[in-house]
Amino acid sequence: MSPAFRGSRTRTFTITRIGSQSLNLQPIAVELAPGERRREPRVATTRNALIRLTATLTFRCQVRNLSLSGGQVLCDPRYALLVRQGHLVDLSIAVPFAGGVRSMTASCRASYRLAADGGTPDSASGMLMGLEFATVDSASRQMLADFVDSLLGSDA
Repeated sequence: MSPAFRGSRTRTFTITRIGSQSLNLQPIAVELAPGERRREPRVATTRNALIRLTATLTFRCQVRNLSLSGGQVLCDPRYALLVRQGHLVDLSIAVPFAGGVRSMTASCRASYRLAADGGTPDSASGMLMGLEFATVDSASRQMLADFVDSLLGSDA
């Protein structure tokens, strides 16, 4: 068992299924690192993605990490500054699968944005944005779950 995180919190998770298998499991308590906001474990990745702010404004970004409840993206400050906290945007991620790549799309709520290098938005070489999944269709949710599971399995 790993040592406790200083200032950590404990959250309870109930896993109801893995892939297409339904499970009957008891809730488990998981200790989260300080500042962890997501309900599910996050995994590091470097996937290309698009954020659609309006019907006529779409910009590129790179997904830094993902979980079943959200993700963090790195994008150009000129576009990130247009996204306000609480604003809904559409996120499309290129998800790799055996034999190709498919697009997973979700409606997301912007939860934060900050300069990637710790500077000010004006001097930043990139900005990090936290996105919480608001609406995800079932096919995209399954694709996301399979992708996150594959990344979690490669970390073990």
